[in-house]
Amino acid sequence: KGQMIEYLLKLISKKSNLYVDQNALAHSPAKICVGSKRKKGPPSLDLRNVQIENTNEETTKTLVCRNVACKATLKPEDSFCKRCSCCICRCYDDSKDPSLWLTCTSNKPNEESCGMWCHLQCALSNQMSCILKGSRGVTLDGSFCCVSCGKINELMRTWRKQLLVAREARRVDILSVRISLAHIILTGTKVYTEVHKIVETVLELLENEAGPLDHVYARMTRGIVSRLSCGAEVQKLCSTTVECFDLKFSELFSSCEEKKEAPTCSLHFEECLPTSMVSVLEYKDKLLKNFLGCRLWHRISSTDYPEQPTFIVLRPEKRFKLENLTPSTEYSCKASIFSSTGILGAAEAKWMTPCE
Repeated sequence: KGQMIEYLLKLISKKSNLYVDQNALAHSPAKICVGSKRKKGPPSLDLRNVQIENTNEETTKTLVCRNVACKATLKPEDSFCKRCSCCICRCYDDSKDPSLWLTCTSNKPNEESCGMWCHLQCALSNQMSCILKGSRGVTLDGSFCCVSCGKINELMRTWRKQLLVAREARRVDILSVRISLAHIILTGTKVYTEVHKIVETVLELLENEAGPLDHVYARMTRGIVSRLSCGAEVQKLCSTTVECFDLKFSELFSSCEEKKEAPTCSLHFEECLPTSMVSVLEYKDKLLKNFLGCRLWHRISSTDYPEQPTFIVLRPEKRFKLENLTPSTEYSCKASIFSSTGILGAAEAKWMTPCE
């Protein structure tokens, strides 16, 4: 009887300890911390780090553009994305309006350009662009100087776009900023005085009713253009300005476009496999007279072309086999045929590798 009582007391003691342990577990720090919020990275961070561990237990960092519409892979020395960001303020736009951006381009086949972008408003406020007359002691009329490489580019197409947007604008703030930009671009012009005088008339009409345009835009006045007493006249004058410009100066731009010939070469793809592909370059026979060689680059579409080409051949070659590709990935391929005097032709195309 005494042994049975002792045995029952031991059982009660064990159950009591078990209950205490479970109660402590339910309130352990690990349980409490499960619902804690994660801290976000610094809001000013322009690059996303993706860490990949290799067999040597080292960590490789891949820099990716933060712009979801771009996501280009960047080099460690890049301080901003050159594909989608402004080379002056180094920022990008979530919804990019091409009419508010300037780009450094090549108008001639052998002309070099950096291809950089910048906001129109950044260029107008930067003396190195030489848009404002007297900047850096240089006077550019209807042109701008690329802040990145110094190349002179035409500006009048962008000026014309401002008036086209203003002509169709429904909101007062949009109308105001476009007229203001068109006016600033040609301030002090000696070549485009006739069209600039019409823009000055438009500016005066709008300011008489809506007030200084910079104040209108700063207040984000979302009034309706049709409710302005001068609205119809202002937009009609925008059309008149564009027509006047096209009549007097369109030959300067159309002549450049007419000189552009049809593509002299093209690319297509054969034997597309998950990890390899054959790129076929087609070109006109007349190129063989001055043919010196061909360069071909390839890249994943979300990255930039490497500085060194994948192939360089100094003979007429049309088929190039690309290997070590990644399945289910979009690639871009670029080829150029060159002579002793320059580039004879260039072509670019994309393809998607199939799944394994």
